[in-house]
Amino acid sequence: MNSTVDNMKISLGEDCYLDIEQEVIVKEGMERALSRTMFKVLRYLAEKMGEERTPTELIRRGWGKNSTIQKDALYVVIKRIRERLEDDPSKPQCLVSNYGKGYVLYPRKKKKALSK
Repeated sequence: MNSTVDNMKISLGEDCYLDIEQEVIVKEGMERALSRTMFKVLRYLAEKMGEERTPTELIRRGWGKNSTIQKDALYVVIKRIRERLEDDPSKPQCLVSNYGKGYVLYPRKKKKALSK
């Protein structure tokens, strides 16, 4: 599954995209800042939407090929991306971990409003 790229934007699902030029997430019309490392990791995941990526791949993307960074640093970055992307970061629906294997980014789906 490929992400939709429109000029300088990569769709992250409903009402949400990654602005390549500004290096921010735009969710429901609001910009959410990203560090440079967060941006690199999220962009790679977005370009590989629906495909599992290993922690080693994500570390290389975020910190460089010769990085000696530990997985703990990646976990922090993933947590911070979820805080900006997910409606409920404690129950991720978009940026999902497959224990022992890696991470998959799925298109965001807006929460449906409860009918009264």
